[in-house]
Amino acid sequence: MRLVEAARGYLDVKWRHMGRSRFGIDCVGLVLLAARDLGHLVEDVPEYVRGAHGYDVVREIAARTRPASLGALREDLIILFRESIYPCHCGILGAGPHGWTLVHAHAKSGKVVEDPYDFWAELATHAFALPDREG
Repeated sequence: MRLVEAARGYLDVKWRHMGRSRFGIDCVGLVLLAARDLGHLVEDVPEYVRGAHGYDVVREIAARTRPASLGALREDLIILFRESIYPCHCGILGAGPHGWTLVHAHAKSGKVVEDPYDFWAELATHAFALPDREG
């Protein structure tokens, strides 16, 4: 199973800041749970506030993944986005019949959704991939 397929298993789960279950999940929680569903032992990130105020989301995600290129998109990339000045949102890149998609837990949608990537592309700041599993 691919990371994006694991993430799609959470579609329509209610959005909740710092959520880490099917009862409520945020964007970071979605990446963590989807990775764990695939057997990756990904450490949770410390408590954080909504937005990037005082929290370095790039550093925290980079410590748990490996860098990838926004210029070489492929399914399963973890993409970071700025919704204001700083990166503060993430999702998992997928492919659909009409192009790239983004599976993400979005506060404005109130749940995990799969959106066309086109809107989000201009807000993308970083791309990461899960490390290869050991064993």
